[in-house]
Amino acid sequence: MKFSIEKVTTPGQPFKALIQYKNFTQLYLRLIKADEKLKIELDNYYDEKFWSKIVVASSIRNWQQAMPATDDMQEHAAEIKIDALPPGDYLLLISTDKDFNVKESLLGARLFYVSNISYVNNGQNYFVLHRETGQPLTNADVQVWEQRYDYKTSKYSREKVASYKTDSKGFFELKRAKDPAPYSSNYSLDINYNGERFFMSDLQYYYYYNNEREIPEENFSVFLFTDRSIYRPGQTLYFKGIAISHDGETKNAIKPGFETIVYLRDANDQLVDSMKVKTNDYGSFSGKFQLPQSGLNGQFTLVVGDDKGAANISVEEYKRPKFYVDYEKIKGTYKVNDKIKIVGLTKAYAGNNIDQATVT
Repeated sequence: MKFSIEKVTTPGQPFKALIQYKNFTQLYLRLIKADEKLKIELDNYYDEKFWSKIVVASSIRNWQQAMPATDDMQEHAAEIKIDALPPGDYLLLISTDKDFNVKESLLGARLFYVSNISYVNNGQNYFVLHRETGQPLTNADVQVWEQRYDYKTSKYSREKVASYKTDSKGFFELKRAKDPAPYSSNYSLDINYNGERFFMSDLQYYYYYNNEREIPEENFSVFLFTDRSIYRPGQTLYFKGIAISHDGETKNAIKPGFETIVYLRDANDQLVDSMKVKTNDYGSFSGKFQLPQSGLNGQFTLVVGDDKGAANISVEEYKRPKFYVDYEKIKGTYKVNDKIKIVGLTKAYAGNNIDQATVT
């Protein structure tokens, strides 16, 4: 089961959610008022403890929705109506079980916002507008919160770095204190207007260079390489990364002296290990992780901090094959209910035929 919903909707108007489903006909929904504590819990979305806390949260609305019956074992999609809501931050929780059993049902949750406030920007120039009419919101309070990473705790925190008032056109310009060195940051906007607050968790990126010149973005990415694509549990994973930057005005270039963290996540997207790295004069770095001996095997992921790059590997208890099976190409044409004869041949990788083998 999958479902999606608009990130922001207009107050006082019903809206829709898209449900992708198969093999069930009844859906149960809960609407929860999202406070700051619950938003923080969303960082642990793939942890079972997260769901145990969410299903016991106090809800402001409960209902159930019948889904069109399907018997073909295929995925289908349907839109469902959600009644209008006042401004605020909400979490929509859905389940295939009326009791929202964490272990025996399918669960999903989406954070969304209901607000009349919106904004558009071109670089660091912002206009704060009414979401439905597009009229400028004059004298709106705007707080800028910068996200910073604490290497000691391996967690992100927020710090208020600036505040603004919009003018008669709903305009304000995001500025930073002058600094002779280049500066970049991830930030979010907290906007208050006529008693309504609009504060999304989505981050924006800011970059400026020297005292005079501002550049809206410095695009850069990290290309990750691993020594293998498949590993056994307990083996050592060797990796290398190359950081490339592009500031929007010049060609691509390597990024020496770039510091970040590389995370290793398991098949459940849980953090296994992490390593702080720094690129050398050639814009590259390298490292290694010891894969866990126990736990769920499957697709593991290497992720660079701030989602600047990623690479997938497989961790499996595999055995290297000693032989292979090949089939002759089918000759002629056939129609439904015809019988087709297929000839196969088994050979060792050394080239010799394998006889006396059992075929099932």
